[in-house]
Amino acid sequence: MAAALHGLSARELAERMAQIEAFADIGDYLDEPVKHYSSGMVVRLGFALVSRLRPDLLITDEVLAVGDESFQKKCIHWLDDYLGSGGSLLLVSHSMYHVQKLCQRALWLQHGRVQALGEVHDVSQRYLAWHERRQRPERTADSIALSDYGIDAVALNGEPNDVPVTVAMGDTLDVEVRLRSNDARAPVVLIGLVRADGTPVYGVSSEMDGASPVALGDGRFAYRLQFPALSLLPGSYQVRVHPLDPEGLRLFDTIERQLIVPGSAREFGLVRLAHTWTAHD
Repeated sequence: MAAALHGLSARELAERMAQIEAFADIGDYLDEPVKHYSSGMVVRLGFALVSRLRPDLLITDEVLAVGDESFQKKCIHWLDDYLGSGGSLLLVSHSMYHVQKLCQRALWLQHGRVQALGEVHDVSQRYLAWHERRQRPERTADSIALSDYGIDAVALNGEPNDVPVTVAMGDTLDVEVRLRSNDARAPVVLIGLVRADGTPVYGVSSEMDGASPVALGDGRFAYRLQFPALSLLPGSYQVRVHPLDPEGLRLFDTIERQLIVPGSAREFGLVRLAHTWTAHD
């Protein structure tokens, strides 16, 4: 019936049925009533039919979120070929990996309103940064006042405001931290980088490197840490800053700043490692 609605005759459907069955790969369930299908089976069979039609415009809604890994790979391979031959794809998805891989432009909708529209990597990185901000625990005035060691300010590349800071791969990331101490002793500072989903990337403390702060007076201290050639792959990250006691044993506070590394790199992982390809006989 779906094939007929798409304009295929009974003869054309019969000619393509074997390919549709093979692509859907749902076995004997193909002969069961559709009402007995799982939602994943429905999507698999629907996409299998579309793969034989090759429409000028294809609209999909989370089609890559169903099925096993082999089916998803099959869909990605077909979509790459479809786009390479001039097809147009409108992909609705929460998977930033698939959005970045398959799309050139992106539209971020929130409660029916446009939040961002533009180049796919810029929009997807803003979307991930928004999710990270939602999950950040709030710092209350009481918890800050009770801390023996606290954070007054964190500036990324001179930007003191709590807004996302953009740093391109290979550029310098400068982290300036101002701390306060209730007993006039210089606290240790721990600075870390995490991906938007919380995956740790790197962390280092002033104690590890034997770094000393600048005393500003009145129990205030300042540290400055530089990453002269940032090797993070494009994406959304957080810079986390923690003050510790002078012995480096107890953690007293946490500040997070959003960091966006723009770009359209296709590598996987968190950082770009220096590498070369060589011919092999």
